[in-house]
Amino acid sequence: MGAPELLGRIVGVLVAPLVFVVALLRRARAFHPDGGVFRAEVRATAVDAPLARVAERLAGPALARLSAAMVRGDVEKPDVLGLGVRFGAAGTQDLLLATFDGFGPRQLRAALASTDVHDFVHNDYRAVSPFRIDGAGLVTLHARGEATGGGGDGVTRAERLEQAMAAGRAVLHVEAHAAGPDGADAARPLVDVVLVGRASVPPASLRLSPFHDGLGLRPVGFLAGIRWVVYPVSQLARRLRGG
Repeated sequence: MGAPELLGRIVGVLVAPLVFVVALLRRARAFHPDGGVFRAEVRATAVDAPLARVAERLAGPALARLSAAMVRGDVEKPDVLGLGVRFGAAGTQDLLLATFDGFGPRQLRAALASTDVHDFVHNDYRAVSPFRIDGAGLVTLHARGEATGGGGDGVTRAERLEQAMAAGRAVLHVEAHAAGPDGADAARPLVDVVLVGRASVPPASLRLSPFHDGLGLRPVGFLAGIRWVVYPVSQLARRLRGG
């Protein structure tokens, strides 16, 4: 464990009581409390050998959760949107992304200004914590949604998403960038996540965690350390309230 991750765990211990109380009172996640779960097909698109090995493991059926970070219900107010993907049937690898780059005031203002809350597909999602991939080193992961131009004629974002899925346009291209100072390198494709329809899985039962990392995407760094503490605390609070 590196120093940033250890520091993150210390900070996580400090903020865990607040996360527990919020999740307990909400009977839901402290952030991204409400969301829809969708069936997805994952297609390997990686060209680089180390990424291709991981992409082949990720390929196949998946579940995707789409949500707003703060606003409850399907209300299209300024917010940050989230994308969580569970790869495979065994739940051994989850990937969590959102339409922001960090937790600072400047980053959040930029995220609120750039997020298209009216269309889940028409956004760029990013994992704010880097990942270690064997043979590829440290990378950051982005999911680039196709520019759907509003997703269709639907009035709500739920209707637009249904139309995009029906037309085969609900596609998110997951790409890898080198972490650190060289992160501005060209995006390297990893997988495409194609949303195909609603899933019968109750949203509350899909307990996503960045530490479900059995297929080769291992989160590291300061934020990963915080999540290592607060995710199980939040899930415990929801179980106590039956959420």
